[in-house]
Amino acid sequence: MEIGYGYTAKRLDPEIDEKLGSTPFGRWTEEYKELNQSLILAQWDKLQRWPDAYLKEGLVTADHKMYSSVFRLPMRMLVQHLSNDMKHQGPTIISEGGITEPGDLIRPTYINHILIGRCDLDEIVEVERWDNG
Repeated sequence: MEIGYGYTAKRLDPEIDEKLGSTPFGRWTEEYKELNQSLILAQWDKLQRWPDAYLKEGLVTADHKMYSSVFRLPMRMLVQHLSNDMKHQGPTIISEGGITEPGDLIRPTYINHILIGRCDLDEIVEVERWDNG
């Protein structure tokens, strides 16, 4: 069984990122968790790897870690992905949540329409991809 990847798209804010980055996640206060949540644009799970193909074209930059990768890309690519590319392209998956067939829409588990609407399409955002395997 393939597990896939978990994705979190965030708006970049150097001041908040510095504050959060200087404190280990396990020590985050409620204030820190709220600051982090205030930057999240969307979260979703997907079987396929994204946005790797854009790396070769130079449209995306990435930092790879052991179990995760952090991509920086223009907001327009994220909006396109969330609106057009969110279709299951792999084999049929049977899980506790139901059956996912090829071509089925993959719904984000969270999307902040208000924050996305405030972003410029050329703004660089960050997408963290975790290997759920």
